[in-house]
Amino acid sequence: MNKCYRIINSSHPEKPSLKVASAHNFQSRLRGHFRNLAAIACEGIYFKFPIEGKVFTAIHTFFMKKPLLALWMDQNNNIVDKKITKPWHIYSPGKKSKYLLEISPSEYNFWNVGDKIEVYEIF
Repeated sequence: MNKCYRIINSSHPEKPSLKVASAHNFQSRLRGHFRNLAAIACEGIYFKFPIEGKVFTAIHTFFMKKPLLALWMDQNNNIVDKKITKPWHIYSPGKKSKYLLEISPSEYNFWNVGDKIEVYEIF
């Protein structure tokens, strides 16, 4: 069962928080937004990768029909890269990362490289 998390930008607490679904195992990371009912009910997906790096945290947007905002975070939950992704592409962060947040591109101005993210499990 997927867990849900509340994501808060602690560098800018006035910014709205997000409710996101988890993708912590291989199958859920592979599926991503594709047929992920938990992600549909939430505002995005929070990925935790087993290894910190650039290659291990690369993503693809195959089969996606719309762009996403990808935020990569290091092991301390600091945003190290952000990109608006387009369908049918492959993306990797510019710096090593351990976590990834995929949310709506409309959130682009609320999240910046260097911001500290707080993650709270809600169920």
